[in-house]
Amino acid sequence: MILASDGKKMSKRWKNYTPPIELISEYGADSVRLYMLNSAVLRGEDLRFSNDGVKDTTRAVILPLWNAYSFLSTYAEADGWKPSEDLVIGKAPSAKGELDRWIISRLHTLMKDVHVEMEGYHLYNVVPRVLGFIEDLTNWYIRLSRRRFWAGEKTMSQDTQDAYQTLFYVLVEFSKLFAPLAPFTAERIYQGLTEGMSTPTNKVPESVHLSDMPMPVEKLIDAGLERRMDLVRNVTELGRSLRAKHQIKTRQVLAGMQVIVRSEADLQHLNLSQDLLKSELNLKEVSFSTDEASHVNLSVKPNLKLLGKRLGKDLNAFKTELEALNQAPQKVATLINQLESGTKVEMMGHSFDLEDFLVDRGPKDDRLIATAQGATVLLDTHLTEALIMEGLAREFVNRIQNFRKDSGLMVSDKITIQVKASDELNKVVATFKDYIAGETLGQSLDIVKDVKTSFSAEFEVGEEKLTIGISKV
Repeated sequence: MILASDGKKMSKRWKNYTPPIELISEYGADSVRLYMLNSAVLRGEDLRFSNDGVKDTTRAVILPLWNAYSFLSTYAEADGWKPSEDLVIGKAPSAKGELDRWIISRLHTLMKDVHVEMEGYHLYNVVPRVLGFIEDLTNWYIRLSRRRFWAGEKTMSQDTQDAYQTLFYVLVEFSKLFAPLAPFTAERIYQGLTEGMSTPTNKVPESVHLSDMPMPVEKLIDAGLERRMDLVRNVTELGRSLRAKHQIKTRQVLAGMQVIVRSEADLQHLNLSQDLLKSELNLKEVSFSTDEASHVNLSVKPNLKLLGKRLGKDLNAFKTELEALNQAPQKVATLINQLESGTKVEMMGHSFDLEDFLVDRGPKDDRLIATAQGATVLLDTHLTEALIMEGLAREFVNRIQNFRKDSGLMVSDKITIQVKASDELNKVVATFKDYIAGETLGQSLDIVKDVKTSFSAEFEVGEEKLTIGISKV
């Protein structure tokens, strides 16, 4: 039964619900539809209908997907890029780059999963998988690929062409898969990407709802690549969580991070993604190891809530054995590795698994530490003057990029930049002049006493105020 948010029956007399037409007018029919498809109702359970749930669906599903479509449309128009006939009719591009192959593999894995769940009438399992894919597409693939888009006045590189082809293919095929769940959004995206693309030899369906449901292609699914990218994302999230927990700004460059994993295979996977990790976490260096005992203080204690009653009179002897084990770093590392890999261990005639222990990890120096899913990271947060200056340069870029957008400039518009700031910030501008100008399409970057440009505004970088002025060339 669908109940009001207060748990009572929906009633016009009690006015304890928002009329559906008002919800649809505010959030769209697709958001209401997806919210219901992802709810307990499809499992035969009661649902306390929540307007916030519909709002969250718009935020988590509709808006990110629409932003991905807008991103492709904006940059493709600026570059004059057009898809090939093969792409329009759904033929996968022959992508060579790891990121492109990964998102195509994820798309076809999603197709496979969606077909299985729909054939089993498990619609409630479909929306979470779709949500996961949209997160992969928008918060990983597009974010990491952003620099590959927009060739500007240069001849378009093969890498840029690959990025356009991959994103176009993924969005068109995903819109077909998404159509039964969110028919209006899927249609808008499909129409926006394929309208006018029909040719005498390749007839493109006028509507996404006249297209065939896309089928997974097994040879495009690379399970190993997907697992490798999951590992990289886990390490990235650990690094980000440490920055957030200790209030270290994302744009502040840090000296380095050490990553410790269980196996040589994982180490090799991460080695292949070293540049990606440095870029994502804003690091100068990243190193890898499988020898956790040499870099981390490890210890285990009994989980008394579980073991107190179970071990009884043997508990004190078990504590003593663990205390002795903690004095042998390699042995305790081996024990922890076995437990976290899901292997039971035998001690004193009893069988134990991970939940029977409290595992503690601490750094052997002043680095920050975090652990999850078989990876441990040690983040060096010591800041030198050079690192602080580089971080401020990135803050400059951020302010100018946001100012460009707020001033109504197109992504392809070139600008001149003037800066009026303190001696300290002027030193940053002078040192990183080429970097700041290059990142913001600045044709010139001048330190001035009085800003005389088309647009100017006051900003804060670090703890100091400055004035930035820009003019379109």
